[in-house]
Amino acid sequence: MLTSLNKIYYSPFIKPIDINNKNHSKNRQFSTQTQICKTINPQSNLIYFTGRKPQLPFLERLPGEIQKVRDDMIDDAIKFIRSPEFYNEKIAGKNWRNPYIVNEMTVLINNPEILRRRADMLTLKSCFALQSNYANKETIIIPWSGGRDSSSILANSFAFFNDKKFKLLTVINGMSENILNPIIQYKRLLSKFEHPSNPINVEHYYLDCVDDMRDFVIKTARQDRKRLSCPALCSSCKMVMEKALGNVTKKFNSHDIVLGYSMYQGMQDWIEQTPEQISYVSEELWKHGIRTSSPLYNVLKFPFDPILSLSSIGVPINEQKIEMKCKAGGLNPKNLDKMKLFDFLIHKNEQTNNIFDKDIKIVTKDEIANPKYISLLDEIQKLRQDKEYRLGVFEEKKYNGQ
Repeated sequence: MLTSLNKIYYSPFIKPIDINNKNHSKNRQFSTQTQICKTINPQSNLIYFTGRKPQLPFLERLPGEIQKVRDDMIDDAIKFIRSPEFYNEKIAGKNWRNPYIVNEMTVLINNPEILRRRADMLTLKSCFALQSNYANKETIIIPWSGGRDSSSILANSFAFFNDKKFKLLTVINGMSENILNPIIQYKRLLSKFEHPSNPINVEHYYLDCVDDMRDFVIKTARQDRKRLSCPALCSSCKMVMEKALGNVTKKFNSHDIVLGYSMYQGMQDWIEQTPEQISYVSEELWKHGIRTSSPLYNVLKFPFDPILSLSSIGVPINEQKIEMKCKAGGLNPKNLDKMKLFDFLIHKNEQTNNIFDKDIKIVTKDEIANPKYISLLDEIQKLRQDKEYRLGVFEEKKYNGQ
C-alpha cells in the first residue's frame, strides 16, 4: 500500500495544501487568528498551521483511504507502546535519573488519544528542528547505526528535506555483530521516501576504527573502570567514534555532523550520552573545526517518541530499525559520579587526540566479511563475564505485567 502512496506523495501521508484557499480551516475549529506558518520545503508538500487557542500544531487530514492507512499505522505503534513487554523493558526496567519521569510516561501510555496527538506533534516539531539545523547546509553528515534513533532523524530528513545531500557514516568498532544491517535499514527508508522523478542523493560509508577501539577501549578497559568506578566501554568507544567521524567529515570538506542523540538516553545515565559527555566531546571537536548538533534531542523526550515519530510519517513498527548489535552495551552504572566523569573525559581525550590526524580507512561492502571487523567480540565477552568488572552496573530488571 505504501509503495503506491509514494507514487503520489514524495513522503507518505503528506498532503499538498492550497495556501490561497481561505477555507483551509473549515474542517477544524481553528481561531480566526490561525496562521499559516510557512512551508518547510516545497518538494516535501507540507504546510503546517498553528492555532493560538490552543497553541498546538495540526496537520490537515488526508484523503480518506490514505488517512486510514496512517491512522492504522499509528494505532499499531500505540498498541506496541502500551504492551507490557515494552513497558517492562523500556520504562520500568531502566535506571532513570529522575524516578518521577516513570509516572509521567505511565500517564501518557495509559491515554491512547494523547499518544495520537503526540504523534502529530512530534512530526511537526521534527520539521521545525531539522529546518533550523539544515538551513545553511547542502550536505548532511549523519552517523548511522540503523537503530530507531538514527532512523528517526534520517526518515524525517528524507521526508521533508529530500533536496539535501546525505552522507551516512557507520563506524566499525570490532564489537558489533550484523554489520550489514545499517545498509539494509537506510535502503528500506530510502524506498519509502524517494520518488522516481526526484531521487534522493545519499551515500553510505563504513569507517574502520577497530585498531583504535582495541587500543583505547579494550586494552584500557580495566584502568578506565578504576578511574570512573564503573565500566567505561561505551564512553571510550563514543570518544573514539566521534573523533573518527570528525576526521572523515573534514576529508569530505564539511564541518558539520548531525547526531541522533535523544533526551531520554541522557536521562538514564548512559555515560556516552549524558549531557556532560556530549558537550565535552562537542567542544573538543569544535577546536578542530567540526560542529556537532543533535536537532532531535529536545524533540524525542521519551523512549516511545521515536516509535510515534516514525509511524506518523509512514514507517511501520516492524521496519523502524535493524541495526548492528554492539556487545559492549548494557553496562550502564547504577550511580554516576559526575566529577569522576569529567576527570575521565579529560584523560581519555588526551589518549585519543591523535585520531584526528590518522588516515581512517573507508571500508567497502565487499570487505565487511574480514574477520578483523568482529575481532574484539571475545574480549568483550570476557569483560562481561568478569564479576569484578561489572561491579556498579545497573542490572536491568523484568517485571510481570504493567
